[in-house]
Parts: sequence; C-alpha cells; structure tokens
Amino acid sequence: MQFIKHICIFILVFQLIGCKTNNEGTYQISGTINGLDTGTISIVEWTGNGDEFIIDQTTIKDGTFSFSGKMLHSKPVNILINEVYGFSFFLEPEDIMITIDSFPKIEEEFTVLKPIIKGGIENQSYQSFSRTRDSIKALPRFKKIDKLIERYAVALKNNNEQEIYAIEETLNAIETEQYTLLHNTRKTFILNHPKAIAAPYVLLHEGDGMSTEVFTEEELEAMITNFDSSIAYSSDYKECVHNLEVIKKLAIGKTAPDFTLQNQSNIPVSLKDYRGKVVLLDFWTYWCAPCVDEFPYLKELYGNYKNKGFEIISISDDPDIDSWKKALTENNLPWTQCIIASDKETDVSRSYYIEALPTKYLIGKNGEILDKNPDRETLENILKSKLN
Repeated sequence: MQFIKHICIFILVFQLIGCKTNNEGTYQISGTINGLDTGTISIVEWTGNGDEFIIDQTTIKDGTFSFSGKMLHSKPVNILINEVYGFSFFLEPEDIMITIDSFPKIEEEFTVLKPIIKGGIENQSYQSFSRTRDSIKALPRFKKIDKLIERYAVALKNNNEQEIYAIEETLNAIETEQYTLLHNTRKTFILNHPKAIAAPYVLLHEGDGMSTEVFTEEELEAMITNFDSSIAYSSDYKECVHNLEVIKKLAIGKTAPDFTLQNQSNIPVSLKDYRGKVVLLDFWTYWCAPCVDEFPYLKELYGNYKNKGFEIISISDDPDIDSWKKALTENNLPWTQCIIASDKETDVSRSYYIEALPTKYLIGKNGEILDKNPDRETLENILKSKLN
C-alpha cells in the first residue's frame, strides 16, 4: 500500500436546487447558519503552491451573511467560518443561497460542514456527479466495508491468521467492485461534461486524482484533450494539462529528469553522475511505514548487485532534516541518501510526478527510464538482464 503524499481537502456532497442567473461577472451569495449568531466568514482560494488567497470576507450577524462582488470566471473555492469550519463549492456569477441547518457546538481543529447550496450551473454539474457517486457508496453491499475493517483490526490484534485471510478476501472483492464503479462514474462524468470546470476539478480532486496507477496515459489524454477551450482559464484545467505533459516525459524509454540534491554528508549528488550504472530512485520519507518496510529487501538487493553496476539513490520527500538523519541512523542504509529540503528542490518531486510514497523509478545506464514501481520479480529480472 502506498501512503498518499499529499492529503487532499474533503470533497463534499452538494445538495443543490434550482438556478437563478445573475448579471454576468457578478456573484451574489446569501446564507443562513442555524446555531451560530456571530463570526467571520471568508471565501478562500488556494493557489497552486498551497497559499491561501482571500477573495471576500464578511461578518455573520444574527446567523445570516451575504457576499457580493465582481468576478471574471467561475472557480472552485472554499468557505471558511472562524478559520476552523469550512466547505467547498463553485463560485459563479449567479445568485447562490447557502443554508447550514446545524452548526457544530464543539470547536475542533477543522470541521467540514455539509451545507445546502442552491444556484449555479457548475454546482449543478457537480451535483449530477456527486449524487451518482454517493448512491454507489450507499449500496447495501458496500455498507459492510466499515464493519469488515473493524473486524480486520480485531483479527490483527489477536493474530488470528484464518480470520485475517478470510476478511482480506471478502474485503478485497467488495472494495474492488466499489472502486471500479466509482472509477467508471468519474471517467464518464469527465468525458460527458467537456465545458464544465467541474470536469477537471473531478479529475484532479476526486478519487485518486490523475494517478498513473489507475489511469493509462492514453485515458488521461483522451479526457484532457476532450476539455473544451472555453474552460482553458481554469487553474484545474491548466494543472491537468501540465500534469499530462509531465507524465508523457516519464514514459518508459524517455530520459529521466536530471537533478542535484544534497546527500547525507552535504555533498551535491546529480543523477547524471551515475551514467553507466543502473540506478533505482527510491522516493520515501521517515513517516511512511511502507517505505521503511522496504529497507530490508533493498539492503539485500543492493548487496547482491552493487558490485555489478547497480546503485540506489533514496530521496526523502520531506524537509524535516533531523527526523531524516535519525531514520538513516536507525536503519543503517549503505547507499546514497538525499533529501528534498527546500521549496526550490520540490521541483524534483514534481518532475517525477510523485503522487504517493514510496515511489520508485529504475533508470538505465544511459539515463533512460526502464520502469516505474516495478514489483520485486520484475525489478530483479531487469537487473539480471541489464547487468549481465
């Protein structure tokens, strides 16, 4: 199992009714909150680098609020209430009504609210997707999943191997069926709504996003080239196009992107310096249990092939240098260790389209990409072939 590198904001179910067209370029939002009389409410947009940009802000009075302003294009945004409550929706040049029927009484670190939202063409497009998605999740046969997971945790705790195996088989079959239905629903929505900015939004933020583990390059290209040019202004559209370009550059046989990072001794390490050797790039981090679990096998692999022209470069995709060095000491790793420790160096993980950890690329003697995330048998077969 791979750990998802970046935890996404929850995608909400929008309960939408009706749509009233407003003057083009003007949004008008009114809302009521049952259980919160006063406070601050903001419309927030998140930039590509994770920064927060406040589009509009107002105060809540007697449980009501309103926004009004000019805008060029519709866009997905978040609403934050008192900085710890929020939800997502599409800001559009329409009249939009928001109702929060029950406001939480206990303040938590962050609480995702489920409002009723009326108005907006984009919101209605997304509603058609979310209704289908949630109807799949609500099917009786899929309601067993949570209980099976609970039983599985108990079986693991009791080391009941027979029960563990039985639950794994059942759970895998149910989850595979659900995943296939949700995956096909997402793909169908994207292809059927080429003019909706909700389409690139769903591709990026629903399910596994633009994961190359679930979509082929051809599938991604078919969906993205199907987008209408009228939504080319959308940041999600632009990100989809950019991601596809990166994915194409990482195809088998393409030249692996070069990089220079500091190793554990603060010495610069460049991939180009390893030409003539077969190199396994191992993207990981100290908090990723599956990453650390791979180390015993990698030690064995390195011992078997290091004298035959094989090298490993492990790259920590987390800037916490102290925790990284502690993990290196604890695991006693004999190969080259590097870390992405600055904002500029994050270009390395972007250039390799790191969606989850661990991620591995096998690089040939001439710098060509031989494989991505090969299983152990495939990895060793390639090494035997290339290092014979």
